[in-house]
Amino acid sequence: MSISDAHLEGLINAVRSAGQNIIVPGFRNLSPDQVATKTDQYDFVTTADKEAELTITKAARGIWPDALIVGEEAVADTPEILDHLDSSDVSIIIDPIDGTGNFVCGLPVFGTIVAVCRQGVPVFGLLYDPLADTWIYAVQGAGVRFVDPSGAERALPKPPLRAKEDSRGYVPIHLFLPQDRDALASKITKFARATTLSCSCHEYRQIALAGADFCLSPSPKPWDHAAGALIATEGGGVAVSETGAPYRPGVPSSQLLVLANRDSPIGFADFNTI
Repeated sequence: MSISDAHLEGLINAVRSAGQNIIVPGFRNLSPDQVATKTDQYDFVTTADKEAELTITKAARGIWPDALIVGEEAVADTPEILDHLDSSDVSIIIDPIDGTGNFVCGLPVFGTIVAVCRQGVPVFGLLYDPLADTWIYAVQGAGVRFVDPSGAERALPKPPLRAKEDSRGYVPIHLFLPQDRDALASKITKFARATTLSCSCHEYRQIALAGADFCLSPSPKPWDHAAGALIATEGGGVAVSETGAPYRPGVPSSQLLVLANRDSPIGFADFNTI
């Protein structure tokens, strides 16, 4: 199956349509019966998540009829979908509302993440902000670009190289094993700032925009990281698993470290979690 500019434009248009017609109208406008939980009381899903994913999935199937569709909500219902991600000719990974917890609580920090992979390797990544109607995307081998609502594009430069003590990044301590959290919290004090936005979409956007230097994630999910890892890599950074191998969304890993600048002095040893 081919992946042309026209195909990618169609996918982006579908994401924008879902954002403007489903996600934005639902923000701060959901009734209690439109919000549910999945694995625990903080793992939210809304009718907007499900409707947006179905809309993007339908568009993706129209573009690539034989592609594997890996939607966050679809995988919640059918986990075995992930078994085919690393071997499928073309797969489309969809997170309809990344940061659903923020979305439910009325915090305007959420977005849509979409990646296209070939044989498990991301070749296109999209980070879309529905409220601003702006997006950051990368095509393998072609760098990173920012697009405003008018469609005007600009290339994003390679993020600067900062000393470890001047670096800012994201470490979601609450997602790590309870027995590791105290040690991890003591380690991250060496950085200028280490926090979390509870939204991979905006964390990766900040990495692309030189607002952050790193992110460390345990048990990385493909819909959270496939697009962002490609964008960080195309922007001059690196995305590696705990083994030191390049990140592949279809290969299970215990941790993912993403650096905005591949020359950064930061490594897994700085967190002492593996």
